[in-house]
Amino acid sequence: MEEFIRLLAELLSVPLTEFAAIIMGVIVWIFVLFFDLFFENIANSEKEQDIFSKVIYSQKFKTSLWFLKKAALLGLIFIVITLSIINFVFFDPAMRKIADIVSKRTGIKIEFASVSGNIFTGHINFADMKVIQTKENKTNFDLAFKNAEIDLDMLSLLLRPIVFEKINISDVSGNIKQQDKVTSPQDNKKLLNLNLGKLDITLKKKSDKDTESQNTQNQPKREFIINNLVFRNINVSFIKGTNLPINISLENIISQSFRSNYAIFDIFFRSNINGSIDGHKIAISNKESGWGEKARWEVENLPVRTVSYFLDKTPINWFQDGVIDIVAEDEWQRKTPEINMDWQLKMHNVHMAVPENIGSLEKIAVLPVANYINSHNEGINLQLKFTTNEKQFEGAASLDAAGLWDALVSGTRKSIAKNVVTQAP
Repeated sequence: MEEFIRLLAELLSVPLTEFAAIIMGVIVWIFVLFFDLFFENIANSEKEQDIFSKVIYSQKFKTSLWFLKKAALLGLIFIVITLSIINFVFFDPAMRKIADIVSKRTGIKIEFASVSGNIFTGHINFADMKVIQTKENKTNFDLAFKNAEIDLDMLSLLLRPIVFEKINISDVSGNIKQQDKVTSPQDNKKLLNLNLGKLDITLKKKSDKDTESQNTQNQPKREFIINNLVFRNINVSFIKGTNLPINISLENIISQSFRSNYAIFDIFFRSNINGSIDGHKIAISNKESGWGEKARWEVENLPVRTVSYFLDKTPINWFQDGVIDIVAEDEWQRKTPEINMDWQLKMHNVHMAVPENIGSLEKIAVLPVANYINSHNEGINLQLKFTTNEKQFEGAASLDAAGLWDALVSGTRKSIAKNVVTQAP
């Protein structure tokens, strides 16, 4: 979704040159007119016989001003007429030409059955639109939209960031394919840091340099804000690597003041989302809370296999069978970037299978945890409290890139290990 919104920003910012030409034409014409009136006033003043006035307002100077004024006016008229013809007569072919330019620039093919709108007001409506990733990438997509309605603040094209007053997209279908992450055995060892004395398993934290490099790579070329973003009736298949597809069906995604450089944060923390993943309910809500905001995530009876499908991290990917309920409440103040997260996880009939190819020390530490989980078919309740930072999400392309999943997995392991130690004889 984020890529599609960025694509719209690229598509609709192409008229920037023409729009800037109109503004500059108006400025030049006004400047020349003011210049003409200013010196005419000097010439007609009581100091009309002054040598300075006679030299400045000579016949040659008058002629130059006259030509400059006429040229600016004619240039402005030409631009306005040309854009008016494009807008009212050749709008559809012009937008298709722009779509071809953007497709070559981004490697994303853009097609649509029809388009209508007004480039002067910034209102554009696409019907039966398709966007297809043609260049091989980590994430590839082939998506179709029944309708895409956009209102762009044209003046913002001259400024930063670009502002969309609204983007309404309905009836989304298609598929998204994501390649498996290739991880070497050495990387797996780095991910585990076992402390046998405390049964504490933590994940290696990304260095600031890695995070900075990743954020810089994922930063959009042009930052933009969407004051009112609405997606309705989304039904897409998500395919990761060689796994079977999972259906993602969302009734709506509604986001206010969506920021491109905080896209992941605004979608998952500052939006309202209702729908299902693999046929299981998911809901994300956002509301004001005092001087801040509060987000709530609810997931019911989600199979642990589905969780490991998206979150391929140890020991989550060791879970087999069973389901999990998730209720998460995240709260933060507007003036501070810290986010207080309170997660409740309830596991039912979950089985954990420890791989045979892990080392002996890892087995010694992990087997008590696996035995604890496998012996509690009636359910396991885990409460995780941790703090993250909004700044971590700047430029991040996923929740994983922002470090949220690392914090969640680490907290889950610590909570399970704590229960094991508490109930040990």
